[in-house]
Amino acid sequence: MPSSVTPAADQVSAGPNFRIIRVFLSSTFRDFMGERDLLVKEVFPELRRKARERGVDVVDVDLRWGITEEESRQGKVIPICLGEIDRCRPYFVGMLGERYGWIPPADQYSLEVIERQDWLKNHLGGVSVTELEILHGVLNDPEMAGRAFFYFRDPAWSKKQSQPWFRCDNDEEKEKLKDLKQRIRNSGFPVAENLADPKALADRIGADLWELIEQQYPDLDEADALEREERQHASYRRSRLGVYLGGKRYIKKLQGWIDAGQQKIMITGASGAGKSALIANWMEAHQQSYPEDLVFAHHLGCSNDANAIRPLLARLIETAKQQLPEVYGYSLAVPQDWWELVAKAAEALQSLGRWAQQNNYRWIWVLDGLDRLDPDDQNALPWLW
Repeated sequence: MPSSVTPAADQVSAGPNFRIIRVFLSSTFRDFMGERDLLVKEVFPELRRKARERGVDVVDVDLRWGITEEESRQGKVIPICLGEIDRCRPYFVGMLGERYGWIPPADQYSLEVIERQDWLKNHLGGVSVTELEILHGVLNDPEMAGRAFFYFRDPAWSKKQSQPWFRCDNDEEKEKLKDLKQRIRNSGFPVAENLADPKALADRIGADLWELIEQQYPDLDEADALEREERQHASYRRSRLGVYLGGKRYIKKLQGWIDAGQQKIMITGASGAGKSALIANWMEAHQQSYPEDLVFAHHLGCSNDANAIRPLLARLIETAKQQLPEVYGYSLAVPQDWWELVAKAAEALQSLGRWAQQNNYRWIWVLDGLDRLDPDDQNALPWLW
């Protein structure tokens, strides 16, 4: 019987970022709830869907719910905001309407944050959190050019709203907001103005970010089919890196079995228990510790085609064809005939195994989500059971 791991409720944190775009969303809160809801519920999910096809993950950082009342009382609002901006560099979206926003009193600035951010000394008690975000994220850093965008909502829309929080509280705040907008215009960073309503603003953000993604990560049509497939599987894994059900002790147990030479390991658990997250985080840790190992992972939940047996076997054969050095004189092709395909996949596994053994490598095949495989297709994998 293969060894098994059943994920449970421990947690482990993510590994390093790969092809990830983290976008910090900056605005006053109460008057931009409409835009933020559209961004979080519609715009960014669609961006993630399209970007994932290019092996890119898009993360929106919205701190509406990310700062607790306790953290606010402890004066942690400013360091949390500035820290998240740094994590998202160089991607920043600033939205402004007709409200200047909350101005934290001078005692909200801890000595630690002032020492780290010396420029804050000039703004104690007189600048809103929104302006601090814009200064730290963009205006104080010219290298943000090309990846920072600003959007000004049409003042007429704000004036039509009955709630008082769509406008500045006094004339002093109006002047500060007017000055901030003008400094943004003079900065040279792109500004879209007079956006008619929340939907127009959110749609414009989505279009601008997609154009940026297209520029940075050209369409995968230029890559061959195997590379496109590999990027899809890699993106699927990256989306599962982070806090997950399973924990460090399960990674350690899994790695221990592999280091002991265990040939078959089965991970079981209820739906949502964290099996795919465990696999993703183990792979990340293993490949950092053992970069020479050949790890082939096929996630059957990655796409509509990934849970079918033919694409699985074909990808295995194509991977072997690329991996095996030409000096072995080995030739592989993907047969059209079903039983030839099954036989060729077994041959590819044997060849990869021999190659890894001769070169003192480990060849590890990870199949994530075998329960998605049609029971009739499991007959094509007799050596697995």
